Amino acid sequence: MYLEHFGLKKSPFQITPDTDFLFLSRSHARAKAYMSYSIWKWDGFSVVTGKPGTGKTLMARNLMDRLDRDVEVAYLNHTRLTRTEFLRSVAANLGVAAFDAGEAELIARITGHLKARGREGRRVLLIVDEAHYLKPAVMEEIRFFTALENDGKPLLNLILIGDDSLLAKFDKPGMEQLRQRVRLWYSIGNLDKEGVKEYINYRLASAGREGEGIFTDSAISLIYSFTDGLPRLINILCDAALVAAYVKEDQVVSTSSVRTALDELQWDKFTGKTVLEHKVKAGALAHRAEESGRQFSDPKLRISRQGILMAELIMDQDKVTIGRAESSDIMLDDPFVCDHHAVIRNTADGYVVEDLGSLNGTYVNARKTRHHKLASGDIIGIASYQIKISFETSGEEITEAPEILEDGSVDFDVTTIVNMGRMAG
Repeated sequence: MYLEHFGLKKSPFQITPDTDFLFLSRSHARAKAYMSYSIWKWDGFSVVTGKPGTGKTLMARNLMDRLDRDVEVAYLNHTRLTRTEFLRSVAANLGVAAFDAGEAELIARITGHLKARGREGRRVLLIVDEAHYLKPAVMEEIRFFTALENDGKPLLNLILIGDDSLLAKFDKPGMEQLRQRVRLWYSIGNLDKEGVKEYINYRLASAGREGEGIFTDSAISLIYSFTDGLPRLINILCDAALVAAYVKEDQVVSTSSVRTALDELQWDKFTGKTVLEHKVKAGALAHRAEESGRQFSDPKLRISRQGILMAELIMDQDKVTIGRAESSDIMLDDPFVCDHHAVIRNTADGYVVEDLGSLNGTYVNARKTRHHKLASGDIIGIASYQIKISFETSGEEITEAPEILEDGSVDFDVTTIVNMGRMAG
C-alpha cells in the first residue's frame, strides 16, 4: 500500500521472521556471539531466553544460516509434544527413519546417528525453539542427550530458546542434573530508546529506503513508550503508523500518525496490549484479592550491600529478575552473583522468591533456599547484597528515581524509592 510512497521495495515491518531484517542490538549480538562460541568450542548445552517478540527465533535462524558445513542442524519449533512425539521429531529432523519405532528404538537410532557423525568428525546441533512449552518428560529426554559423550566431547550440542518462563522449568524438582549441565545462560533484553531508533532505521534501509529515515524523533520516542522496546510490537505499531501517514499523504511519520495507529490498535501505554486486555488483567487481580480476604499491595524492596542501604524500590510488576546480566530488572554488581540468579514473582499464593540454579545460592533469613514464600520483613541474601521485602506500601509517595544507566540498569549510588515501571526506560 505505502511502499512506493515512502520509497520502499518491500514491507519493512513484517511480522514473519526474515533474516534479511535481522537487527543485532548489543544484547542480541552478545547472545549470538556466545552461542556461536559454544558451537565452535563444542561445549554442550545453552539456554537463551527473552520476552515474546524480542527476536529470538530470527536470531536463531540467522545463526543456522552461517554455520559451517560440518555442522548438521536439527531445528524444532513445535514443542507441545509427548516424549515419543519429541523423539520422532528429532529423528525426522536428523534424517533418521523412525516413523513406526517405539520410544526405546527411537533413542537407539538417534544415539547411533550421533555416534556415526562423531566418528566422521561431524557435529550435530539441535535447536529447540519455543522450549518453554516442553513437558517435564521431554526435559528428561533432553537430559539424556546432553549426557552422551565421545572422548569427553558431547555427541550433541543443544540450544534451548524460549520465553522467560523456561527458566522456571529448570527449578522444578528433578531438574538438578539438567540444570547443572547448562554451560551458557543468556537472556535477551528489550531495546532502549536509542536502540529503537536504530532498529526502525535499519529495517527501513533493509527494505530499500535511501537517505533520511521516515519516522521523526518524537514519533520514535512515542513508539518506544508504547512498545517498551519489544521488536515485534515495534513492527506492529510502525506498520500501522506508516499506513496512517500514507492515508494523510504525509512524507514522514509524525506523532500524529503514531497516535492514529495507537487508536486503531487500541493499545494501552507500556503494555502493547488492548485496553480490554488490560482491564481484564486488573479485574482478575481484584477478584483474587477479594477471594483471599486480604489486600494485595506492591511490596517495597530495600537493597543493601554489606549493611549500607543502596536503594528502595517499589515492585509494581508481577515478576522481577535479579542478577548480574544487563537484562536483569535489578542488576547486582558482584562477581559471586550469576547473570540470572533469582526471581521474585507475584503468584496466586503471594510473593515468592526462586533461585535460578545459581552457583552460590539464594538465601532467605540466612537460610539457603530454592523456593520461598515471602513474608513482610523477610531478607533475601544474594552474595554481598541483602534485599528486605515489606508489604506496607499503600499510600506511599514515590520520590525521585535513581539514575538510569545506558544499559538500562539502576545506579545504586543514591538512596531513593523508585517505581519499577520507570526502570525500563
